[in-house]
Amino acid sequence: MPEPAAHPETARPWLGGLTAVVLAGGRGTRLAPLIDNVPKPLARVCGRPFLYWVTSWLIGQGVRDLVFTAGHRGEQIEKWVAGLHLPENSRASCRRESSPLGTGGAILACLDVCEDSVLVVNADTLLLAELP
Repeated sequence: MPEPAAHPETARPWLGGLTAVVLAGGRGTRLAPLIDNVPKPLARVCGRPFLYWVTSWLIGQGVRDLVFTAGHRGEQIEKWVAGLHLPENSRASCRRESSPLGTGGAILACLDVCEDSVLVVNADTLLLAELP
């Protein structure tokens, strides 16, 4: 799997104490007929899973600690996260829901492995803006 793009010139020192929680647990019912047996965050966009683009944006912003929450077809998200090649001093982990927890529940279920500050993003949404 290709390495997410890192842009050291945009790294921000304050991000050292921040964890990005990437919510990748939804069922994607509206998209299901188009993506077959793949969870929505792994649907291909421009030849890569959409989750690749979200991860690349986070890494490009200087985020070095990522926790992915996985629900529906979570084993595929876990496998994808395990195959990531991240920049040095970065880490990615996956928390899998045994039953649907909803947005708030998924966030609460992973706070024990997060840094002091948390940035929550959806795995199926990407807004290309700079973090302050």
